[in-house]
Amino acid sequence: ANYMAIRYVMCGKEKKGKRILDRYIERIPDTPEYNMQRAFLSGYRGSLYCTEGEYEKAAQKLEYSIMEAKKTVDDRSRRLSEHYIRYAEIYGETGDWKNLITYVEKAMQGAGYATPDVKGSIYYYLGYGYLMSDDMERAKTYLLKSYLYYQKVSEESTKPARNLLLLLHQSQPDGNSKRFNSWLRQELEKIDIEDESDFR
Repeated sequence: ANYMAIRYVMCGKEKKGKRILDRYIERIPDTPEYNMQRAFLSGYRGSLYCTEGEYEKAAQKLEYSIMEAKKTVDDRSRRLSEHYIRYAEIYGETGDWKNLITYVEKAMQGAGYATPDVKGSIYYYLGYGYLMSDDMERAKTYLLKSYLYYQKVSEESTKPARNLLLLLHQSQPDGNSKRFNSWLRQELEKIDIEDESDFR
């Protein structure tokens, strides 16, 4: 049902895709062996609401998906981590930086075995939240870590973190775009992602 709904959404038939997803979620039995399936599909439905700008409905669906996931897994679960990231995205869209940071920090608990792109995303959201909260030092640290994790995926993947680092660099009194690349190289040398203490 999820893949069918995704295909309809990708083809521009969002309403039909959402209807299929809603009908399927309603039919999932309320038994423990289906908790994660309900959590996953409800989380995806919440993400669809978020892309439509219906943040209140998105928050309700994501709260439900987190509640369902917690019936089966604990806070150190990678699956629960994904739901926290989706929830953090809602707070990012609505400009609630404090809650964005809170939910990304919750997501970190379950990301110990996550792939570099997921870890890069977690650090990106943390850096973004701190940047928007005017905590430039923390923003810089997390965005640099994001850059390093995204770099493990591809150079193209580093662009979001790189763009925010450029913005951060330009906000400093001595920051200009001509010196950005050398500043970035120097700052990256100071960052260590190998110990991954944030994800423990």
